[in-house]
Amino acid sequence: MTNYDWYIYNTLTQIRDILHLGFAEEIRKEKDRREKWKEAQEKERNAREEKSKPFIKQFTDYVDEMISEGEWTESDRHKAARAYGCLTRAGIYSWDEYDKWTVADLMAIRNFGKRTLETTTIVRGWHENRETR
Repeated sequence: MTNYDWYIYNTLTQIRDILHLGFAEEIRKEKDRREKWKEAQEKERNAREEKSKPFIKQFTDYVDEMISEGEWTESDRHKAARAYGCLTRAGIYSWDEYDKWTVADLMAIRNFGKRTLETTTIVRGWHENRETR
């Protein structure tokens, strides 16, 4: 934005505030409220991402191991991505949380189908085997 554009924008904003005949304070409060809401949403999204990192790492470790063992090909990587995407979207960030859900509940998650259920079951089994080693 050039200085001239900024000048025009600033002037138009001032005129709009004047035309609102005293509503400028309410407009500012509404802007502040929206900014706070956006910041809260961003903070919540970042917290969810941080919370899901270990869970996602387990999925990617599993896929890497399956590919290195030759059981999956590189093109099968999308299976795990879809599975952890569905689970984290539903608010499942650990295997303990996953175990609390029934199959019917899991199948109700958007884009979670039979193949995704198979993938999560396989990854869950792999995770348990790694924990017992």
